[in-house]
Amino acid sequence: MFTQSRKQEFEFILSLRILTCNKDAAQNYITMQRLTTERVVTTLLLILTPLSAAGQLQQLNFDDFLAQHTTAILSHEQESLFNSFWQQALKNGIPLIDTNKTNVTFLYRGRADSMKLSGDFTSWAFKLKMKKLPDTDLFYLRLSFESDARLDYKFIANNKEVLDPLNKATAPSSYGERSELAMPDFTRAEELHATYVAPKGKLATLTHSSGILGYERTLYVYVPAGIDTNRLRLPVVFFQDGADYVNFTKAPQILDNMIASKAIPPVLAVFVVPPVEKTRNRITEYGMNDDYARYFVTELIPFIDKKYNTTRKPADRHVIGPSF
Repeated sequence: MFTQSRKQEFEFILSLRILTCNKDAAQNYITMQRLTTERVVTTLLLILTPLSAAGQLQQLNFDDFLAQHTTAILSHEQESLFNSFWQQALKNGIPLIDTNKTNVTFLYRGRADSMKLSGDFTSWAFKLKMKKLPDTDLFYLRLSFESDARLDYKFIANNKEVLDPLNKATAPSSYGERSELAMPDFTRAEELHATYVAPKGKLATLTHSSGILGYERTLYVYVPAGIDTNRLRLPVVFFQDGADYVNFTKAPQILDNMIASKAIPPVLAVFVVPPVEKTRNRITEYGMNDDYARYFVTELIPFIDKKYNTTRKPADRHVIGPSF
């Protein structure tokens, strides 16, 4: 048998819930006043449980879930809310994207003393601390992006980078595989997909030595398909971080498709690969290095012009890349 004080405690909890319930719940409360103490407790648990049913989380608004979880009084109610939310989250897909197409909730479950998030949105230069939902193993962070954005990211669990285990979408990079977030309005460019109608250009591998820099490098040179380079002079596009453009962004395939569809005229593409040694690498070259700029203008361009039939007009030379 429950004590009088224990009975009053349960009745107080129920009274708080009645304030947010409908008329039927209020009638239940009136009826319950006539029950014995033991039946009050039993009926109370039956009424509280439906308040955390999955139907309240169909839209899966994380802020709503967080508010309900925070204000839940009994531990069994928090657990029910959490389980309902998590099953719906797995069904909807993680990271969670709100119906406004801009708010995103990153979620990670696991034991960790420290959990952070890094990605394109932090320039991979700093890490955002994730919050932990009390009494659970869930870490979360809410951010906003453009509705057509596409971003790479990784979690940092106890100072170790890990992929999002609940997101199957990944993207390769020169720093290894990364998890991918594609917002609802993001569309992948048609040029990224290989087509049967686009003839494939040729990709040659060359080695070029620099007297200014004192070392040699690898170049990949793309020549479009079906072009007689002895008769037609071609404009030139130089790609910095050339290996990344070849291996990860499918630049030769994009050029095949764009040239075949006449989106651009035939071009010669030169993929310039930076060194990877400790004392000479992409940072030493791209970090406002005047010697690299002189090499590019006085050695590399003349080398390409001599080896290939180019237009040799400044207006027909282009440099592409996040570096340089």
